[in-house]
Amino acid sequence: MSTTPLPSFISEGDSKTVDAMLAFFLYECPSSMIPSQDEVAAWALALAERGDEFAGHAEACRKWAKGED
Repeated sequence: MSTTPLPSFISEGDSKTVDAMLAFFLYECPSSMIPSQDEVAAWALALAERGDEFAGHAEACRKWAKGED
C-alpha cells in the first residue's frame, strides 16, 4: 500500500467534492497527474471508513485500482 498522505478531499471532502475530484483524477487529468493503483486503493479504504455516504466512491476506487474501470 502507498505511504503517500491522503489528499484532503478523500479524508475531509463532502460527497459532491469527492465525486468531482475522483472524476478528475481517475478519468480526466493529464497522464502526469494520474495517481498510482496503490494510492487509489488507499483512497478506497479511507472512503469506506467514512461510511455509507462514500461507499459508492470507495467501490469506484477499488475497481479502478484493480484495473476494472
